[in-house]
Amino acid sequence: MSPAGDGVLAGAGYGIGVARTAAAPGWRKLVRWVVVAFGFAVYFAMQLVLAYLCNQLLWIFIVAFMIIVACLVFAVSKPTATFLVWLAISPLAFIFLRMDFGKGIPAITFDRVVLMALAGFLVLKTMLYRYRIKRPITGEALAIIHIAYVALALYTMESESLLRTLRILSEKFDHIALALIAYYIAKSVLTNRKQLFGAIIALIIAGGYSAISAVYEHYTGLRWFSSFLPVQMGLGYSDVGRACGPLINPSALGTFLGITAFLTYHLLYNVQRKSLKALLAVLILLQLAGCYFTYTRGGYVAPAMLLILMPFAARAYRKHYVALLVGAVIVATVAAPVVFSNRFVHNRLTKQSTVLGRLVITAGTINIIKHHPVFGIGLGQIDYGLEKYITNAGALSGWYARGIQPLQFYPHPKLRTVVTSHNSFLTILAEEGLVGGFLYFGCFIALIVHLLKVRARLPDEGIFGKDLIAVIIVASLGHFISTLTYDIRFFKYPNYVLWAMFAIGVRLGEIVTEEAQERENAAAKSKQRKKPELTHV
Repeated sequence: MSPAGDGVLAGAGYGIGVARTAAAPGWRKLVRWVVVAFGFAVYFAMQLVLAYLCNQLLWIFIVAFMIIVACLVFAVSKPTATFLVWLAISPLAFIFLRMDFGKGIPAITFDRVVLMALAGFLVLKTMLYRYRIKRPITGEALAIIHIAYVALALYTMESESLLRTLRILSEKFDHIALALIAYYIAKSVLTNRKQLFGAIIALIIAGGYSAISAVYEHYTGLRWFSSFLPVQMGLGYSDVGRACGPLINPSALGTFLGITAFLTYHLLYNVQRKSLKALLAVLILLQLAGCYFTYTRGGYVAPAMLLILMPFAARAYRKHYVALLVGAVIVATVAAPVVFSNRFVHNRLTKQSTVLGRLVITAGTINIIKHHPVFGIGLGQIDYGLEKYITNAGALSGWYARGIQPLQFYPHPKLRTVVTSHNSFLTILAEEGLVGGFLYFGCFIALIVHLLKVRARLPDEGIFGKDLIAVIIVASLGHFISTLTYDIRFFKYPNYVLWAMFAIGVRLGEIVTEEAQERENAAAKSKQRKKPELTHV
């Protein structure tokens, strides 16, 4: 190219550069003004909404609005702290943030707001910084496939009714999809041992105030929020003060308090300060008392399994768990005659009609599985299926499934509906078929197998030793058995706790692997530095 042509191109490039330089401040100012204008628009919109709500005296919506804004802000700025706070206060927070929009329409709840905000932020952060996504382990893969299967089943079986689809989505979302979201959030934000310890402390805090609420409910006969709200709401089965606390359901509360009591017991022998040991000992007694005050056999399953199996599963603190078991047997032997002398407690814990009714319902659920073995009767169809397939179970009348004993008079409304299924395993098989049951329970079995491999690589002693994984595994088994006595839809927070404990165990294994790799890399670098250099003579 000629020199003249080179000069023209150089001049054009110079001119474009000058134009860009001159325009850049203008573009920056425009972007800044757009951001400022958008911020003011959001601010004034919030003020208008608050003014309208204040004018209508809708204080519940004002509080909910403030909580939602705070959750979104903290989820972006402090994701780890936000998750730990959520884990600690989730049982309490439902009373402060729950916005219902009618029967069947999914509500806005504290759990959904916080977890979805955290999940959205973490997904955006992963995409922005192009973080490498780890290959899912077997349990995680099965859980993801199960959610896809449930979504496909919901789309194909319930596409004709939007309201029914929303109702089923609201029922199933929390303990299927949201629980897995909580698991992945925990794995993402808990990046070191200190944060794993913080998660354990958060669970113990939740267990502490849940136990206090159970004791309050037992001795007052009122729901726990009656202590600070202008409402006096009594308990179900108030004859014995059957506590349910902030978890709403007695069986769920008993399961949760049993798990947190043994997490506290594990921590008790790993702290040095005597004052802290005394505090933890008080918390253990309080949690076990709260668990007892639920007066439900299903709620006793998890603590009973931990009490019986931990002496065999523990490694470093086996003697302490044996001592706890022996002490529990002595206390139970002495206290049982006194406890069962109360006819209300005796009736609640040995009620035969409840067992007979559950047997008939179980037979009806098995009948559903026989008629719909592969893909099930459909999500949310368990009650409809029981109405259709309930029959006599051997010598037991089908009336037991309606809570009715033969030769006793009941008001007519009692005859309208069948008592819902109380066996979560059979409910999932009935609604989702063998395919859904394999995916749902297969993921838990795979995760437990993975935790056994993690346990083999941990030291015997310490907070993050073999005994912690043993507590998690036995607690998860206790959770599963307890859900065989009740519908898992009422186990929302214990289900989150279960997945959070799985995340703690899996993440601990990853941290141990990362620490081993760092030590190997450091040793290799040190060896390379010490390697003598070759010299020529």
